[in-house]
Amino acid sequence: MEKYPFFGLRIQVLDDNPFYTTLYKLQLERELLTAYSMHQNHFKISTYTDSAEFLTDLPGIHSISFLDYNLGNNLTGLDVMDKIKRQTTLAKVYIVTDENNSFILRSCLDAGADGIIFKNNELMELSLMVIQQTINSPDFPYQLNVPRIN
Repeated sequence: MEKYPFFGLRIQVLDDNPFYTTLYKLQLERELLTAYSMHQNHFKISTYTDSAEFLTDLPGIHSISFLDYNLGNNLTGLDVMDKIKRQTTLAKVYIVTDENNSFILRSCLDAGADGIIFKNNELMELSLMVIQQTINSPDFPYQLNVPRIN
């Protein structure tokens, strides 16, 4: 638990592959620093490879979680998303996957995922678009006056 509450946008990445979570975090930090350098203290990025650890640090209201679909040990991102959505309906949850099965994709949306992002060359572009939409939404309490990412 944090000693002082964080007032800003929390971004959380849960994937059972430590290399992937590290790479994702580094890319997000680089892109956010470039796009929002004046507001770098308004973002907090956390990564997890263990779903139990992630669940002890469930996101709050102003957060975006990027959850891998296949988390191993018969656990999916949908299982974790269910726990997040029970805590707060304002958190944004995106399933990140390389699955191309229409049944799985439909089940993600039906379960309440805010979207699905494929692990491909457009992953970072789509992730940044999600972050920008969240910052610009009326639910987000901080006016960062951020420039558009093109």
